[in-house]
Amino acid sequence: MNENLNFWRIWERRETAPLLFAILIVLVGILLGIYGWNQNLKAILDWDVYSELNQKAIDNPPFFFQNLQFSSSSNLLFITERYLPSLVRVPQWVFYFILSCGLLGMSYMLVGFSRLQGIRFFVGVLLLAVLLISLRFENVFGATHNRHFMAVFLLIGGIQYGFNAFFRNKSTIFILGCWAVVWAIILLAIQKFAVINQPLISLGAYGLGGMFIITMLFIVFISHEAFFGMVWLISQNAEKGKSNLNAYFLVSTIFILNLVLVYFENTKALEASSFIIAPIFIFFINVALGLWGLKKYLEQTEVFSFRQIGAWIYLGGAKIASGTVAFIYLTGNDSMQELFEDTVAISSLVISVCFFIHVLINFIQLFKQGLAVHKVIYKSPFSNISLARVAGFFLVMLVFSFKGKFPIYQFQAGQDNALGDFHALEGDIKMAETFYKSAAQADGFNHKSNLSLASIALQMGDKINAGFYFNQSIKKIPNAFAYAGISNCLETENYYFESIFSLEKGIKAFPLEHRLLTNLAYLQAKAKQVDSVYLNLVKASKLCPKCEPEQTNLLAFWITNGKKEALLDKAKVIPTHDGISYLANMQAIALLSNASTPAKMPILAKDSALNVSQLAYIINTAANGKAEKGLLLSDIENLSLNPANQLYGEGLAYAIGQEQYFRENKLEGIKKWFGLVNMGSKSEKIYQQNLGLMLIKEGVLDKGLAELEKAGDVASVQTIRKQKLESQIASSLKEQAQKLGAGLTLANYKENLNKAPLNPYMIRKVADMLVANKKENEAYDLAFYATDLLGDHPEILQAIFKAAVALSQFEYANDALLKLQGKISVTEFSSLKTHLEAKQTKADF
Repeated sequence: MNENLNFWRIWERRETAPLLFAILIVLVGILLGIYGWNQNLKAILDWDVYSELNQKAIDNPPFFFQNLQFSSSSNLLFITERYLPSLVRVPQWVFYFILSCGLLGMSYMLVGFSRLQGIRFFVGVLLLAVLLISLRFENVFGATHNRHFMAVFLLIGGIQYGFNAFFRNKSTIFILGCWAVVWAIILLAIQKFAVINQPLISLGAYGLGGMFIITMLFIVFISHEAFFGMVWLISQNAEKGKSNLNAYFLVSTIFILNLVLVYFENTKALEASSFIIAPIFIFFINVALGLWGLKKYLEQTEVFSFRQIGAWIYLGGAKIASGTVAFIYLTGNDSMQELFEDTVAISSLVISVCFFIHVLINFIQLFKQGLAVHKVIYKSPFSNISLARVAGFFLVMLVFSFKGKFPIYQFQAGQDNALGDFHALEGDIKMAETFYKSAAQADGFNHKSNLSLASIALQMGDKINAGFYFNQSIKKIPNAFAYAGISNCLETENYYFESIFSLEKGIKAFPLEHRLLTNLAYLQAKAKQVDSVYLNLVKASKLCPKCEPEQTNLLAFWITNGKKEALLDKAKVIPTHDGISYLANMQAIALLSNASTPAKMPILAKDSALNVSQLAYIINTAANGKAEKGLLLSDIENLSLNPANQLYGEGLAYAIGQEQYFRENKLEGIKKWFGLVNMGSKSEKIYQQNLGLMLIKEGVLDKGLAELEKAGDVASVQTIRKQKLESQIASSLKEQAQKLGAGLTLANYKENLNKAPLNPYMIRKVADMLVANKKENEAYDLAFYATDLLGDHPEILQAIFKAAVALSQFEYANDALLKLQGKISVTEFSSLKTHLEAKQTKADF
């Protein structure tokens, strides 16, 4: 067989280049078709992950003062996720691909037909007309007549006639080049003068019908190739004088029985199984063997030249067929997929039986003698091979007739589905819906139409109709997407139990579909069915240990139902993931467990629009005071300035306040908290309680108690007032200032001050140090702005007085002195007054 595969090596380069290019295009079509077949509905649908933000009230870590314990609550954010079917989406490039395959295939076929004469030439013209009619040029220009088709047909037909009459001997590459120029001119003219947005997609969608008819004829034409390949294998290994008739019977029987199983499986008489070869692979095997088979046929019959005619007609048909098959699988057009598979299954079985009988009648003696039957297989001595072809064709038509009009309806549904896709890409959703409904009427339970209609209904917010179309799509062949879609639609309409039942049916049909288990656990969680939730989450996690939603939901389960002290241990046995939802829940567990975890800001541009998972991650990380390293404050601030994140403004402000307070600038963080309590938020009471305790912790007792009163925490206020903590707090603040103020320098004062930004004794120490180092302005500003929260505290007033005197701002110094009267001893007051008067006198001179 090697010499047959390498026949092209003796051809001239100008012939081999288009040959190899055509084989490459066919190979691409085959690979795309297999890919689309393997993807099934995933070619047009995908799973979208819906993330839901949940809140849980938690107790913040307490702080202690003397014999009292203070604590507050806050809202913990965590994420739960579930799967929803995406909207049906068909990529534009598949329309360009099928159009390219159609035009290239037509060009190659025209090369071959231009070198034929008589009726064979007109057969080629007829095929050209079928394809050109199906392209429906009038739709591109919004016309109601067929003048555009006639113009293109006369142009193409005239050029084809010219090649046939005058340039028959021109090289293949020259003729193909001419056709390339012609098609380019036509397509450019269409693109320029079309009245629709996507004219080339229109040609691809409308041309599907004509190309599918050519594909069906091509399937029937090559259906015997796999059988003849088997005969070649038997004959190739024959030994002269030793009968191989039994081998022929045995192998032929096994081969035909396999085709019978393929047929029964395709007609749903048998359940699908992995050991029965799929029709698409039978087709592609026939395509691969067809070129070799045609070469052997033309060599033995000498009907016409394989090199000049046969190869180009065959490759043209193979390109159209492979492109069409790839298109119907990549667009999920199951009506045409079923019709294609029926055609392959029926024609392969019927024609193989016909050729089995044909070979047996004509070559039984050669088999008995062990001779090489394959060398004369197309030179039958008794019955012409054409009789077997004709008999096979009519038997195929007979078998199809048993199906009634259903194949016609499938063809119509497939064509309407393609037109629905075109109008969806064109942006005309109403017209797309019309074609999908027409397809659903022709083939009631096909996936493509019903899922597309469900997508349109979802876009319109019509969950009732979406659920109806999802339900229609599973009546013939179930699919997991539809079960998830039905459940979501029912849940939205408050049919909770029906939503549960839909998922349970889906899991029964698809027991290994982890997404349905995840969705079922999500619904059961709403009904507090804790045991069922856990079991389904574990099953889903085991089925897909690398899937983020499953692991995220397991973490969420323990956040909701686990004990604080066991959370970290539970999290350790859950497979890790680097997804943001998983990390958000891990930060929530760290916050609940009062543990430190590594934090890394998600990579986001300054103008990023946040999702709920990113928001939860940012807030949980910022709120964890145990963590030494948090997020980059500037990143959070940039996100808060983005109008797209306006909805999350409060959450980002909370995160900024927490990040500032715990790790950046404590005073700025407290100021941010004052902004939070004045937002009028639903969480205002929680913010007030936290701010009150924060101020008390920093020693600002009066303002802290005021915030606790606003929060309604009367018990804490009464307890603190009964204890009369003013003197203890003052003593504690002095002790803190003594420790932090030891060895105070210009290099470390900011760091030390940040640890006690509202400690008046510490502020005075820092201000005095700044004055001593000739930084009077900084000292004055520090003390002056502290009065916003500390009021007229004696330590702050004395710091202001000293800085103002150093700046010769005697009016400000005198004002501070007046406020100090009665708050410090008479001796101290007199000393300050004398100091001020001395400085003023000196300044006057």
